[in-house]
Amino acid sequence: MRVRIGALVFGCSLALGCENTLPEGELPADLAGAATGEDKVIVGQVNWFDVGLLDDDSPERQNSRAVGYVSIPARGTRCTGFLINDNVVMTNEHCISSQAQANGATVSFRYETGVPFADRATFNCSTFLGDSANLDYALIQCSGNPGQTFGSVTLEDRDNVETGHPAYVIHQNCDYFSVAGCAPTKKYSPGQVTGRQGDIRHNADTLGGSSGSPLFSEDSHAVFGLHHVGLGNNGNGRGFANTAVPMGRILDDLAARFSGLTLGGQAPTAPPPAPAGDALEPNDTVATATPLSFPAAFNDLSITSEDIDAFTFDVTAPGTFSALISFVDDDGDIDVQLQREGDDAPLATAETNTDDEVVTEALTPGTYRLVVYGWNGATNVYSLAASFTPDQPVAPPPAPADPGDTVATSLLVNVPFTGDFAIEDGADRDLFRFNHTGAVTVQIDFSHAAGDLDLYVYNASGQRVGSSTSVSDNETVSITANQGGFIQVIGYQGATGAYTLVVQ
Repeated sequence: MRVRIGALVFGCSLALGCENTLPEGELPADLAGAATGEDKVIVGQVNWFDVGLLDDDSPERQNSRAVGYVSIPARGTRCTGFLINDNVVMTNEHCISSQAQANGATVSFRYETGVPFADRATFNCSTFLGDSANLDYALIQCSGNPGQTFGSVTLEDRDNVETGHPAYVIHQNCDYFSVAGCAPTKKYSPGQVTGRQGDIRHNADTLGGSSGSPLFSEDSHAVFGLHHVGLGNNGNGRGFANTAVPMGRILDDLAARFSGLTLGGQAPTAPPPAPAGDALEPNDTVATATPLSFPAAFNDLSITSEDIDAFTFDVTAPGTFSALISFVDDDGDIDVQLQREGDDAPLATAETNTDDEVVTEALTPGTYRLVVYGWNGATNVYSLAASFTPDQPVAPPPAPADPGDTVATSLLVNVPFTGDFAIEDGADRDLFRFNHTGAVTVQIDFSHAAGDLDLYVYNASGQRVGSSTSVSDNETVSITANQGGFIQVIGYQGATGAYTLVVQ
């Protein structure tokens, strides 16, 4: 029996597994963002997605490989950090501020969706080099020179950055406020500079656990800020801005205090190879997702240990989407999720431990993606069949016939009855007949301000047995009918207007 914790989320994020210094699904209080109103925040709607969906050769994807998940067992917490040369990681001082806090610290550079726990490329980074509380940065040294494999970022002094400048943050997180127990896999958060008040303000989405993330410029793809604090946290991780320490100030401090530190700025020397797979590959990013047209059918598809298969489609009218992923579970467990673009949480997840998975979901207009992946690095072959059935429009009920104004042309109504009518001109009157015997209540509902209507009720012989002619909304008459009767609605002194007739 499998026990699942967390969820894979496509489009905004993809997540499997959980951070390994705490019990699964738990989060330390200092990352929960509910106490001070100044922790990292999501600004508006969630706008991030898994770095695995970036094009492999893009500068953003190259930069993402130098960013890692910082596990801090001495504090029982986590942060984000990034390589500034072959073996030095920068993070926040409020994450690690001493050798005692650095003891046992590790950095995982491949904590990404679809990567098994054993393949996260985790390095011992427990040597504390120094920090600055004023600039909220800390440096830790890793054994094994991870930068030779995963590269290192370029740091730049960009103190003149203007409001509106496009930027992005690479960090380790997920929206644990919306998806309990989700995994903090590596995310790409686009945004822009929103102001300067000492720190650089920006609106790239983050949460507690993103501390120590690099803020990249979209044009140079260099780090011009060290992300560290959010503003306006409402207790659910939502606020109005995030802030970063200007990298120019940190560079000046590094030059003065760490003169022997050599900065990097190199691409990975051995980026992970593109996964081998089926004829649709590569279809594991937003840009390369396979478009679906319905009905869709694909055979001989495959999932490798580091692969996901992404399919995309647009919905222009409400309807029902169905997908069947056929495979033999004993050969490798395959799971599937459906997500609407722009949402962090999946709309539907199928992750049983039996043969085949099925997703059926009612959808409204928007862009959607279906993601197929192996459970915990499983591999297998599968086929996909998908369909979309638009909702059939519901025909409105036929309008009641227009009642006449004579006994011969009166409209027969059953009891009970409800219908919408109107007095259309000064000469119009509506006459109804009913065959019900016993207690009868007749009511017309209307707005007196739109036109004063009056109600009269007659017995089967044509004698008036009740009337309601007030100067307020609605009119009501209750009678006891022996052989049925008639109902008449007229406008007072030529008034017109719509009304609802209720007979019960």
